[in-house]
Amino acid sequence: MRLRPTKRALFLTAFLQAICLPGLRANAGEGGLRTEFGEVRLHKLAIGKTYSVWRLAEIALVIGNTGEVDLDVHLQVVVPSHHELRPGARALPERSWVSLERTHFHLRASDTAYADVRVTIPYDPDLAGKTFQVDFWSSAVSEAGTRTAGPVHRLLFTVEMDYRDDTEAQFSSRSPRR
Repeated sequence: MRLRPTKRALFLTAFLQAICLPGLRANAGEGGLRTEFGEVRLHKLAIGKTYSVWRLAEIALVIGNTGEVDLDVHLQVVVPSHHELRPGARALPERSWVSLERTHFHLRASDTAYADVRVTIPYDPDLAGKTFQVDFWSSAVSEAGTRTAGPVHRLLFTVEMDYRDDTEAQFSSRSPRR
């Protein structure tokens, strides 16, 4: 079955484009933010370890200024709400598990900045087999004071048990035979 747009839907779409697009064009000269991070997925992160996303996946959070004016950019770690989660993912239990190498940048026109993301997973065997999601929001303020909301950056990671640690713990907890 093929859906056909109704006159009301076409009118609503045209109306929203007429309202929204001129505002976007007005801000285009002032600049905007772009990213190369988008959505990153990491698999098999062991409990009790700290990871650098740059070293693990060779992906840094890249923020670029697409405009012709300087921008002051701010990044923040955000725990997503339930409706923003990807299928099968859980919201990050503690914001302290994830940190950014840098959170503030001053980007000149057409400039780019990088920030490494660090993930620290506490040693809790109950975390194994679960996928967690954390979002990063970027926003910018131009020299003229205009605020620009940047794209949402998303990190999903799956936690697994580090069996080497369990084996070492079992052997070290045994008392010597006499």
